[in-house]
Amino acid sequence: MEYTLSKQQAQKAAAWLKNNFEEVIKAGIAGTPWTVDLVCAIACQETAYKWLLWIDKYPADVVLQRCVFDASGDLPGTGRSAFPKNRADFEDKYGKDLAAMLVNEGNKQRAMPQVDAPGGYKPAGFLYKGYGIFQNDLQNIVTDRAFFQEKKWYNMTDCLAHLVQELNGKARKQSTLEKIVQAYNGSGPRAEAYAANVMQFREWVA
Repeated sequence: MEYTLSKQQAQKAAAWLKNNFEEVIKAGIAGTPWTVDLVCAIACQETAYKWLLWIDKYPADVVLQRCVFDASGDLPGTGRSAFPKNRADFEDKYGKDLAAMLVNEGNKQRAMPQVDAPGGYKPAGFLYKGYGIFQNDLQNIVTDRAFFQEKKWYNMTDCLAHLVQELNGKARKQSTLEKIVQAYNGSGPRAEAYAANVMQFREWVA
């Protein structure tokens, strides 16, 4: 199994999350079967490979704000089947102003240190598709426009509320935690690998 993080990296990421957000996470999962370790494990799988470069240099609120990833559909050589397929597709439905704001948020992330570019990337016209530490997909703007328009991914409480809502929905149709996590990501071999990674991270960060 190929993991997005090593055991040491996952433990560092979880320690940062718990040091900065444990009480917020506990409040957000109260009354659910979800745990702090599961939440940390999902963040490890979704985005920690990016923000581990930032946590020793930037305050926690900035790290949250910059979690804007996945330029599929706009990055040359990539495609995307879900709405929006690309920036033009998004602009047709939601207009250029909102698109420009989201592109600007993506460029703030691009300016941060990157694995292959310590000084960051140059600005680009890409519309990124994943927002927040748990990567709320831009396709969800259809049912929750405010999350994106009001930059709610800046706030852990709002990021967590979406995650919990999604997990609760999947739990109504799945019988095991691994199947719930798999359904949260999607279906097929990639979702199976995603769930296996999350389960391993959950064990490592406990």
